[in-house]
Amino acid sequence: MEIVSIITRQSVEDLGLTPGREAIALITSSAIILAPDGEALRTSARNRLTGTVVHHENGAVNSEIILVLDAGKTLTATITRQSARELGLAVGEPAVALIKASHIILAVE
Repeated sequence: MEIVSIITRQSVEDLGLTPGREAIALITSSAIILAPDGEALRTSARNRLTGTVVHHENGAVNSEIILVLDAGKTLTATITRQSARELGLAVGEPAVALIKASHIILAVE
């Protein structure tokens, strides 16, 4: 899976990033925009990850939605309960996660 992140040259140096080196992408759940698959509009978000909803839990105000991505990884998003309801993000439904490159933090082991 390829994810685009915007980081400084100094961070590239400090992390020892080179082409082909594995890195971990850290994304806060509230920075993820969800849409039903096939309904996502054209956006400026560089990262578009498709998957299937495998968990949907409602809280008092927000919903926690977990997608299993095509690459087998999971991604958790926090959106309002109203948005989750209006988008029809139910378990088993396909969805798209949109993430701006500037919202992704990279880490290495």
